[in-house]
Amino acid sequence: MMKIGYLLALMVMFGGCRQAGDSVKFRFKPEPEQPVFSRVEMKALSSLRLFTLVQLSLEFSGNLQQTPEPNSTSQNPWIKLQLSDVNLNLGVDQNLFGNDQLAGQMQEQSQKLAKRYSQESIRVAYDELGVITQLDPGITTITSEEQDSLKVAAINLERMLGANLLERLANLRAVLPQKSVRIGDQWSNSNTQDMLGMPVKLTNTYTLSSRENGQATFAVSGQFSIDSAKLDQTGIHLPFDGMSLPTSEQIRFLVKGTQKGLMVVDEKTGWTQTADLTQDVNMEFRLGALTIPVTVQNTIRVSP
Repeated sequence: MMKIGYLLALMVMFGGCRQAGDSVKFRFKPEPEQPVFSRVEMKALSSLRLFTLVQLSLEFSGNLQQTPEPNSTSQNPWIKLQLSDVNLNLGVDQNLFGNDQLAGQMQEQSQKLAKRYSQESIRVAYDELGVITQLDPGITTITSEEQDSLKVAAINLERMLGANLLERLANLRAVLPQKSVRIGDQWSNSNTQDMLGMPVKLTNTYTLSSRENGQATFAVSGQFSIDSAKLDQTGIHLPFDGMSLPTSEQIRFLVKGTQKGLMVVDEKTGWTQTADLTQDVNMEFRLGALTIPVTVQNTIRVSP
């Protein structure tokens, strides 16, 4: 009996080791017309010192529905993204003109934008690794008559997020590895995003840290740097309305920063189920003797 018990124990141990060492191949394969619902929360704080300290803050929360279209079994599935129950608050603690006019405008307009975002949608096509291949703006409910009245908040919101709100949400997913991986394996992916008016490259390294009940956890470690090639094409726009700088050899830039956190992915479909990420970025604009330091702190959470 003791020998049998010993053998059973070895079999359990062996089985456990085998499971931990099993490889898995991830692919983004959404089920057609089967929506995925998520709660998204983002907080951001940007600080800029130019004659006086200017701080721009963002708080966003909303329910995100992602619905694969009937043709989503193709190689590049199309997903419709739509928001509901949106809360949005943009704030300015201080502005260059020393008054509260801009802050009041942004608070009022951010509430109007929140209602508009609850009525908008976009269509996005992803490849089998979860990388965006095409983007269709879809429905935009902000009319031309309303553009001027929402301009201040809309411009500053896009500069905080680096893109339209729904476009930014479309990127909140893990990039899957090209090959089969085991626990402890790593892979990397780079993309360029607009951050406070500058083209910033984010290189993420993913590590498969655990697997349980059909869910895989990825540890995410990222590095921010300036995308010099893109900078030559786009120039710079500082993150506050009316402040912009042309591209010039006399202007020097420094970008350093990190992203870290965890993302949980469904092994069967490749959907990113949850995400908990923090970003800390330091930028520096140097114009001759003038140095403009900028800091960015973001937290992003996605939950079922």
